[in-house]
Amino acid sequence: MFRFTILLLRLDGVGDHISLDMLHEFLSFQLQFPSHIRCCDKPSLTPIGKIDLYADFTAIDGAYLFSNVTHCDYRVEQESLSSDYQDVSDQDNTNDGDSLDGNTDVDNGISVTINSNNIDTKNDFVNKLKPDSIAGNVTDDNGQLLAIAKIELLDNAGIVVETTTTVADSKYRFSNLVPGDYSVRETNPTGYPLDISDYDNSIDGDPDDATDTTVDNLIRVKLQPGEDDTDNNFQDSNNGSISGTVKDDNTNALEMVLISLNKASDNTPVATTLTDASGAYLFSDLEPGDYNVLEQNLPAFPIDISDRDTTSDGDPTDLDTAIDNKVGVKLEPGETDDGNDFVDSNKGRITGSVKDNNGISINEVILDLKDSTGAVIKTVMTTGNGEYAFDNVPPGEYSIVETNPDLFPVNISDQDGSNDGDPADTNTVMDNIIGIKLEAGETDANNNFVDGKCGSISGHVNDDNTLALSDVTVELRAPDGMVVRTTTTNAVGSYIFQDFLPGVGSYIFQDVLMITLCSRSTLRDTQLTVMIWTLSQRSTAPLE
Repeated sequence: MFRFTILLLRLDGVGDHISLDMLHEFLSFQLQFPSHIRCCDKPSLTPIGKIDLYADFTAIDGAYLFSNVTHCDYRVEQESLSSDYQDVSDQDNTNDGDSLDGNTDVDNGISVTINSNNIDTKNDFVNKLKPDSIAGNVTDDNGQLLAIAKIELLDNAGIVVETTTTVADSKYRFSNLVPGDYSVRETNPTGYPLDISDYDNSIDGDPDDATDTTVDNLIRVKLQPGEDDTDNNFQDSNNGSISGTVKDDNTNALEMVLISLNKASDNTPVATTLTDASGAYLFSDLEPGDYNVLEQNLPAFPIDISDRDTTSDGDPTDLDTAIDNKVGVKLEPGETDDGNDFVDSNKGRITGSVKDNNGISINEVILDLKDSTGAVIKTVMTTGNGEYAFDNVPPGEYSIVETNPDLFPVNISDQDGSNDGDPADTNTVMDNIIGIKLEAGETDANNNFVDGKCGSISGHVNDDNTLALSDVTVELRAPDGMVVRTTTTNAVGSYIFQDFLPGVGSYIFQDVLMITLCSRSTLRDTQLTVMIWTLSQRSTAPLE
């Protein structure tokens, strides 16, 4: 709603001054104008010697009339109370002899000469609404200018009324628009598929200025008359993300695993993160390029089972099956590269061998792996080289139990040959059992059994207080007194003579065998008598 005033200025300095304030007080006629209507603009100050003589408002059709005007030279000027219009022309459109009829200067004034009975018409002012416009720009998330982004202007019904593209400085503009409700829609430029933001950065009274935070490539604009609505800006990104999981070989999630991201070209660190409770990790806001994802195993899961991209998305490294705690990724613009997964294990391995007393491998020997409750959890047999292995064994305490083959009935030794801290490492009891404490991911090797075909003669030496005597030399003699073998007692006074072949043979005695104990004065020349039974495949001669 606008109010317009037309002023008639008398050029001879005669007459009364009618103030605009008085007119506003007594004249309150208001009217609506469509665009491009003849209206008026605020005049400059009245020149010296010129007096406001009459004033009038334009009628509903934009016409004005000053009647009963005395003969004189006048200047008609327009005054507008709205800044939404701009001057187009002010001119006497009838060539009626006025001195300035041909003056086309746009200065908000028309010179008129009133003679006797003169009716001077078509002293017209033409103005139009200032042209409206909508403008903005398109940048990436680093503030870089993005050219060749498609921008569409939609009317209130959602119909596209204009289309343009951003230029080299990333800007766009729709000009010469009529007031109304519009929407600006962007189509992301090639290589920048992600939408970061789209809103009017200038709070200029549009209804959605402070409330529309939805990122939808759409900005709503309410265009006022004469408004240049700027800063309707879009921000896009070519950044992508790399993600994956870390799990164990039973598909259980592994939390708090350190994952590093490096540039593939020079191994420059980019970022680090930890897996969450679901075993997942994510690197976001990454520029396109080639990367390596690196995993650092948890101490409790030191064994690498696999590391690869489980979603085939065309990366050159998708077919890389090397298990090296590294997954290569080629990140395309805006790509979500997922499935870069690691699988680790805490399971270990128990290995060993079964040989005879001459170091010859014994194959097809049955070995049971028992847990701490004595339950058999795995059974294996030795291979052709006498070796065996229990694979994928969870951490814990176990025992390996050997079943002697029929041809090798004699237990010569069963012990962990590598001292790796197991409580049973020092156990020398020959019972066909080796105790194991398996740590996470450990390969517990050299759990070896030695079996033999021969029998043995064993016993121990004590004093008369039953105290064990160590380092006592024990001789094994034939009936004719010839020394056959010699040994010494160990720390607990025990001794053993081994490798007696079973059945009738060289060491089968039918008489009394004399064993002479020497090397200590209290025992010197003492003789003990033992009876040797005929040795069978599972017997050891008893000491009497």
